Amino acid sequence: MPFAFDELSFDARAPGPLASALTDLIDGKRLGVVVRQVLDPSLLAAALARLTSGQTDFTIRPSGYFEGRVFGRLLTEEPDPELYFSDAARFDERSAAVLGPDFQRELDAAFATVAAGARVAPARDARGRSYLPLSIREMVPGGFIVPHYENEALDCPQMAELRARLTPRAQVSLYAPLQLPERGGALRLHDIGEADPRAKQYAGDDRASDEAMRQLDASARWLDVRVGVGDLLLFDASRYVHRVTRVEGARSRWTMGCFVGRDRDGALVRWT
Repeated sequence: MPFAFDELSFDARAPGPLASALTDLIDGKRLGVVVRQVLDPSLLAAALARLTSGQTDFTIRPSGYFEGRVFGRLLTEEPDPELYFSDAARFDERSAAVLGPDFQRELDAAFATVAAGARVAPARDARGRSYLPLSIREMVPGGFIVPHYENEALDCPQMAELRARLTPRAQVSLYAPLQLPERGGALRLHDIGEADPRAKQYAGDDRASDEAMRQLDASARWLDVRVGVGDLLLFDASRYVHRVTRVEGARSRWTMGCFVGRDRDGALVRWT
């Protein structure tokens, strides 16, 4: 498999090579895909204006992974399942107020296009409660995300039920930018799979140091993935070491996204 992302144009009427993108990523047949101009940038700009002016009743919390904040309770950061699921139950009304009535339709169309027409529904637990299907994140200037691969997170207690159901053990990361920083804030993917001994090397306490990241960049091929407002990015986050480079300048990096996997019954599900 080439160490490269596919760059595709969005056409819901004739998806072509887009149709298998999501399942190929889950099955480890592709590294990543950038789909250009999937979402209306004007809708995203309006949503960002509401978020920055405080016109939202999303639960807003500081991130435990980067300098910034998260709109919505993240599964791996919320030890109380009752709080997580009660918060997730209000997602539809909250997102409609912030993202607008047309957004969910656009997003559903985008999911269907990269999943051969299948619906990518929010995952549900054994009691039928919906997992949070999408979160919004602001990474402030100076913020970055340390090297990691998502299958590390599968071992945390909050992931136990989903972990038992995912076939294969894979999480595709999907996100769309709402605002780009002036500089930096790029997704940097490294040619180091989870089975590579070097992957564990960057799972220690020192992974956030500048020296550790310099060593990582020198130890393997890497690529920075450029994605614009309106584009959709999907990649095999579960198996490959990746990070987000430091945000530079005065403008925050705003994204919204989720994880997608295949349930044991074959359904494609998402959560965050």
